[in-house]
Amino acid sequence: MTHDRPVGLVYFRFVILVLAFSCIPPASADETPQIKAGKISFLGGKSLAYKSYYRVHKKAIDAYRRSEPIYYREQVTLVKGWKRVIVSKYMNFFEGGRSQVTVYDYQGIQLNDPFHFRGQVLISENNERILLGQKDNYYILKKSFLLDKNGALLTTIEHSRASLFGLTDDGKLFWALLRTEAKKPSKQELLVINAAGKIVKKLDTNRDNSVRFDHNNINYEISLIDNTATPDSGRFDVATPTDRYFSG
Repeated sequence: MTHDRPVGLVYFRFVILVLAFSCIPPASADETPQIKAGKISFLGGKSLAYKSYYRVHKKAIDAYRRSEPIYYREQVTLVKGWKRVIVSKYMNFFEGGRSQVTVYDYQGIQLNDPFHFRGQVLISENNERILLGQKDNYYILKKSFLLDKNGALLTTIEHSRASLFGLTDDGKLFWALLRTEAKKPSKQELLVINAAGKIVKKLDTNRDNSVRFDHNNINYEISLIDNTATPDSGRFDVATPTDRYFSG
């Protein structure tokens, strides 16, 4: 014997389910992941823990013996124009620092393998580019890496040993301040790099506080007033047009 469910009851339950789901508000186009101390809450429910600072070893010699970092710190940058979350990690070892960058979308999907390098992270939101400017006090590094907004490598930029990297105020051009040569202590060169990773200007700073130049009919001025100190490989900056230097 079969018991058929009344058609009216089935239809009534279907209508109730439709009404229930229609009451759930859709995600706003302006909604972003929430970043709080130690935790990223992505859209859709995923979460990721991070540490703004973590001491791995109390004694540096213990870190050296284990080939592990003395400490590390992680920094989270939300790039709303790309709908991306960039997690940058700096690890301080007995001899020099190492860094890595990982890119996530707003739902918490990891878009690239962690990209390893030594130096600074700079984000050009306008150009959808990430520059990993390599510099270090212990190692001679003569190339940097340009990534797209998903963390994929676009090109490698060859240059002499650098002391600092930056971004123009309009966020369109990167720059690299090269180290002073022992044979020419009064000369310090600055490279200007476009979104394609091409060096479009080579400028002699004469160790001035600022450098002026023009590119594509736009006048630029780069302040170097804070760049006279000895480079610190532990400095870990993320530069964007809105967050000029946001240090973790």
